[in-house]
Amino acid sequence: MVTRDIFTHDVSFHCCQGQGYRNIYAELNSTCAEVTSIRKQDSRIYFCNLGEFTAETPFQTRYCYVQYNTEGKVTSVSVDHIAAINEKQAKKYANKIKNRSAKKGFIDIYRYRITTNDTGTLYLFMDCQKEWNSFRGTLYTSILLSVAGMAAVFVLVFFFSHLFLRPVEESYTKQKQFITDAGHELKTPLTIIDANTEVLEMEHGVSDWTKSIRNQVERLSSMVQQLITLSKMDEDGTTADKQTFCLSNALAESTDLFIPVATTSGKQIQLQLEEQLYYLGDEKCIRQMFCLLLDNAVKYANENSVIMVTLKKKGRKTFFEIQNDCTNLEKGDQSVLFERFYRSD
Repeated sequence: MVTRDIFTHDVSFHCCQGQGYRNIYAELNSTCAEVTSIRKQDSRIYFCNLGEFTAETPFQTRYCYVQYNTEGKVTSVSVDHIAAINEKQAKKYANKIKNRSAKKGFIDIYRYRITTNDTGTLYLFMDCQKEWNSFRGTLYTSILLSVAGMAAVFVLVFFFSHLFLRPVEESYTKQKQFITDAGHELKTPLTIIDANTEVLEMEHGVSDWTKSIRNQVERLSSMVQQLITLSKMDEDGTTADKQTFCLSNALAESTDLFIPVATTSGKQIQLQLEEQLYYLGDEKCIRQMFCLLLDNAVKYANENSVIMVTLKKKGRKTFFEIQNDCTNLEKGDQSVLFERFYRSD
């Protein structure tokens, strides 16, 4: 007779031979060590922990066992509750696990348990094919459902993301188009103002007023051109006009432009660069970057401070650095300093 714990699949066997009973203790689950006893009363089987089981319960578990005495001889073999193997195969399985140090484990599709007492050693095997099939079926179903769910989510995201992102994309495109259009529209009045100023200078001569007008027109024209350049740089597929040029000369010439401005502000620019360093890139943009960084350093450096400008080569890389002291800089995320048009005030 057999009972089985429905939670742990532990089983306890009680076999009747002749007029007496032989207790066979088996623990077929690695997480439980409880051994229970059963007895037959009123043609029904009672399980001491879980209550009543029907008489069909013993036939729902396929098992066999091989009993050895203390001298190592087979005293009994039972294959009455399993049809997959015979006595010869049961003995073969017992011989395979006889020298194993583990008292429980798996051999083929059978989970085994080795129990030793004063009368000998019992090798118990239970067929776990049904449990393995159930486990594999559940595993494969879970994997299939997971893959199907991920595929469904991917399809939904792929097709509907365009609908969600379309307003953002259109807004960004319109913003770039507005900057480009505004830049071209501003060029026309600036050109007219510059032409009228030139006519006034021809008729009335050059004056401080006409010089101021020309300077402001030139400044506005440069800003408009920069806006158009930034807008084009954000467009996909835009490539820079890369050429090999002398980076050392470009930095030296850019620094010379700001030395007079720094001197009038009580600041000093110290230039440390290696000669004849060449670079492949857009020379115009590189020079513009030098000027922007130098302009910021001169504007925001402390009075009577030194602005260090360094250009050197380390291995295959070229390093450019501008360093200045500033007391009004708040602590925190300094990456905002490199955002476009950022100003601390």
